[in-house]
Amino acid sequence: MDGEDRGVTPLEIADISAGPHHIILEGAGGRVDRTVVVREEQTTAVIEALIHGWIAVFSRVRLDIYRHGRLLGSTEDGHLMIEPGRHELELVSDRLGFRAVHVLEVEPGAVSAYTVPLPTGVVRISGAAGTQVWIDGERLGVTPLAPARVPIGTRAFRLRFPDAREATAQVDVTVGDPATLMIDRATALRTGPATAALKAFPPGSGG
Repeated sequence: MDGEDRGVTPLEIADISAGPHHIILEGAGGRVDRTVVVREEQTTAVIEALIHGWIAVFSRVRLDIYRHGRLLGSTEDGHLMIEPGRHELELVSDRLGFRAVHVLEVEPGAVSAYTVPLPTGVVRISGAAGTQVWIDGERLGVTPLAPARVPIGTRAFRLRFPDAREATAQVDVTVGDPATLMIDRATALRTGPATAALKAFPPGSGG
């Protein structure tokens, strides 16, 4: 009150002079800063709710959210309740080898949102020359192809062989070592339409 620490609620303060007084209430749920007018021969009640805020972290891939080493939730959880203030968040995907830190300022009763910019990884595509390759619906080119750098995550590949037969595969593209997609066209020709022998090697496997 008026710049002086007067104690911890619940609290009754006697002998306050009449007139306006500056009051700050602080707690784990937040902070309230207001002016209260005290009238002579009356008791003035101050009742405030210190409320939390929320964080919303968006990412194309699932990331775990940590604060001070403690797991708060993930990017799939929607709004996460948290006390107001400045928070350093660690965003992690062990599967994809991704780790980043971001600071969010959270206001009482408000949502602080952040969209995570994801890095790229490398995928190598080999075998079956003349095969058209799409990744997540976007045409990448025709084999043989140079190693492709694409955003990390589980990526969907569609392949069309020179005889118009097609196949699909999913590859986990991570930070660090390249992933490999090996296309065996000869097996595809034997097994008929819409099938192919596709091998997706995880990064670091040496496949």
